[in-house]
Amino acid sequence: RALSLVLVNVDGFRAINAEHGRLAGDRVLAEVGRRLAATVRNGELVARLSADHFGWILPETEGLNGWIAAERARRAIAAAPVDGVGVVTASAGVSDLEDAAGADELLAFAEVALAHAKSGGGDVTFRWSRELESSGPDETVADDGGLARLRALARELDAEDPGTEGHSERVSRLCEKLALSSGWTAERAIKLGQAALLHDVGKIGVDEDVLRKAGPLSEEELTQIRNHPDTGAELAVNALDEEQLTWIRHHHERWDGGGYPTGVAGEAIPAGARLLALAEAWDAMTSSRGDALKLGDAVAECKRERGKQFAPEAVDALDRLWALGALNDADVRSALAD
Repeated sequence: RALSLVLVNVDGFRAINAEHGRLAGDRVLAEVGRRLAATVRNGELVARLSADHFGWILPETEGLNGWIAAERARRAIAAAPVDGVGVVTASAGVSDLEDAAGADELLAFAEVALAHAKSGGGDVTFRWSRELESSGPDETVADDGGLARLRALARELDAEDPGTEGHSERVSRLCEKLALSSGWTAERAIKLGQAALLHDVGKIGVDEDVLRKAGPLSEEELTQIRNHPDTGAELAVNALDEEQLTWIRHHHERWDGGGYPTGVAGEAIPAGARLLALAEAWDAMTSSRGDALKLGDAVAECKRERGKQFAPEAVDALDRLWALGALNDADVRSALAD
C-alpha cells in the first residue's frame, strides 16, 4: 500500500523562545499547526509529536507526490508572518513506505531526510533516498535542486491536471526548435530546452485550487500566479546556470511590457525568455483540450500578437518552422539544413 510520512520541524524554535518568550513560542506552534493542517486532505493525519516537531501521514501517496505535498506545506508555513515574531520557517523530511521494510524504517528514513534538511540551514524539504542516506551533510545541499529531481517534479506537476500533462516536455522541444530556427547553436538550443523543462516548477508555490480555478482570480490568487516564475528560478538555482534562471524568471513577460513578474519590455527581455514565452503560449493554444486551435489558426494568432505579446523574432522563427512543416517533427535540424 502506498503511504508517505512527513516530519516537520520549526526552524530556530529555541531562539524564538529565547528572544520572544514562551507565549510567543506557543503562538508559533499553534500557527504552524494551523497552516500545516490547512494543507491536509481527507484521510490524512497530522499531529504534534514533540515541542517543535510535527508528523504527517499521507495514505495513497508515494514517489514525488509526498515531497510535493510537504514542499507546499513548508511554503505555506512561511507565507505570512506570525504576530509578534515575524516570518517563521520550517524544514521537512519525507519517506515512502515503498522504500521501508516497516513502520520503524519509515520513521527512521524520514528522520534522516529531516536531519539533512536541517544541516544545510533549514527552510527546505528533503526526501529520503539511498544516495541521501550515504551522503554527508555538506553533500546534500543540491539534493532537491538537482536537474533530474526537478525534471521529475515538473512531470508530476503537469500530470496533476489532465489538461497540462506533458506540457513542460512539449514546451522544451519547441523551445529547441525555435532556438535553432533563430540561428542559435545546437548547444545553446539544448540549454534553452533544459530551462524550459523546469519553467513551471514554481507552480509548487501556488495553491492547487488556484491552479484549477475556472473563473476569474482574486488579486491574492493572481499574486500567487505572478510569483511562480521567481519561485521556479529559486528552486532551480542549484540545477541551472544564471542565464537559464533568467529565462525562467522572465518567461511570462510580454514584448509590450504588460507581462510579469517585472513588466520589462522589448529587448530588455532575455532572448531565451522571449522564445520560451511563445513556446508556452503555443502549447496552451494547441494542446489536446476542448478549445485547442488548429495549427494554422494558432500560427495566425501568434502573428496577430507579433510585437505585442510576443517578440517579433520569436514569431518569425515559429513561422519559418510552420513553412518547413517542422512544428510536429521531433528533430528540426534536418529540415532547417535543407
